[in-house]
Amino acid sequence: MFADIREKRLAAILSKEVAKDESKWLDYFFEQSQVKIDITDMILEDMIHEICIIVDSKEDAKETGAESIWRNLPQELVDLIQSRQVDPDKPPENTLFT
Repeated sequence: MFADIREKRLAAILSKEVAKDESKWLDYFFEQSQVKIDITDMILEDMIHEICIIVDSKEDAKETGAESIWRNLPQELVDLIQSRQVDPDKPPENTLFT
């Protein structure tokens, strides 16, 4: 008898909790925003890696015409690229999930 009453009260409490928190479960704005940020970061990492390859081959840039690309980069990006040690044969590491 007491077990039945306790079980009914527990079911009522759980039911109220589910109803109260349901809106949080259905709101995907945060997750959607986080995925967009993660994808943007991955694209930026790939672009920086590609630019680093160009910079690493700066010696050959005069022959390939890449030197003009180097001169047109914003100084902030140049500083970021020069601060990174990149192996052109190795793809960029995905630092988003580490």
